[in-house]
Amino acid sequence: MEKLIRGEASRIVAVLDELAFSLSHLAQLPEREQLDDLAELFRHYRGNAVADSLLHLRHAEKRLHKAARGNSKDQVDQATAALHEAVRGVVRALRKCPTASEVLGAWSHRVAREPAPSSPKGATSPSSFEEKFSGESKHDGEGKQHVDEIPISELLETLQAFRTATFERLTTTVEQADAKTEFFKDIRTRIRQQEQEITEIRAGLEAEAERERELGTKQDTINKLIGAIQDLFANFDKDKSEMATQGHLSQGGLISQFEEQRAKGLKTFDEACSAFVTECEQFRESEEALSKKLNRNLADVNRLIRKFDVDMLQKRKKFDRVRRLHEDESDRLARLEEFFRRIDRDLANEAEEERLIEEEQAALRAAQKELDDAAARIQALYRGRVARVALRKKKGKKGKGKGKGKSKGKGKKK
Repeated sequence: MEKLIRGEASRIVAVLDELAFSLSHLAQLPEREQLDDLAELFRHYRGNAVADSLLHLRHAEKRLHKAARGNSKDQVDQATAALHEAVRGVVRALRKCPTASEVLGAWSHRVAREPAPSSPKGATSPSSFEEKFSGESKHDGEGKQHVDEIPISELLETLQAFRTATFERLTTTVEQADAKTEFFKDIRTRIRQQEQEITEIRAGLEAEAERERELGTKQDTINKLIGAIQDLFANFDKDKSEMATQGHLSQGGLISQFEEQRAKGLKTFDEACSAFVTECEQFRESEEALSKKLNRNLADVNRLIRKFDVDMLQKRKKFDRVRRLHEDESDRLARLEEFFRRIDRDLANEAEEERLIEEEQAALRAAQKELDDAAARIQALYRGRVARVALRKKKGKKGKGKGKGKSKGKGKKK
């Protein structure tokens, strides 16, 4: 079954490759006016079949443009069919020509070196085939709008992606697809769990950052208190100098005023120092707690990452082991199916031989039965004749004892 699927997949991929080959080569064809030059180039490289097909394509395009200017739908349909047939002929000729790729490459190189005649600035002249897939809307001379299809490059990329996806889809068994789906489902589940845990850790870190900002605010308050104490000492020195300059105050008054101010300053300083020490202790305790919590969170994240890596490695190993087991079992199943097919063929051959032998034996038995019946019939006839002869002789002997006259009379009468 697997060989059959692979064969069908190979055939489908071959059809897609042939289509991609046709599109890639047709995309390199020039405009209709330059087909004659390309045909001459192919004739120079002994590609007469390709040159003839290109001239036929040019004639079919002229016929289609002439029919499009008219109003006959039948002529347009006939010209379109002829153009399609001409394109298929070009593809067949390019596929059979061994120098097609080299000639088209040389043509593209020559066109790239030569400037496009009478073309607008910054405009490029697409090939006659690419004009049908430019992806733009154009208007003809009569004002009719023609909406083209997608660009040829995008079509080729889409076709290549479709080929790859089709081959993978066709060559993947149901078990492999289910295992792959389960594997990626488990991965997505673990990723969602990790994202939730990372979100929780990020929220915790933001909370810790907010606490650190609050501690920074407290540190600013402490710095303001220290600045106020320094201003207080500065004012104290200033007042002391002013009191020293004032001569109308007595020495006792100065001393008492100094002592009062000194006591107030020491009291304020002690209060500020105690508040500073308290804030420092709280800040250190909070910083230690936050550092421990941050280390725990980092350790948890690292542990989860390591656990995730280990789990993914185990899942990968398990997946590889299951895949190898499936491949081995598939090979074994194929061998067993081939073995039992041979056995079935042998049994069928034996049954056919036995049937033929039985038919021959039945024919021989029928022939032998006919011979036996004929022999029995012959023997019966022979015994009957012998018995009649013996009976006739016996009757003859009995008749001799009677008179002759009677015998003669009977004879005359007879």
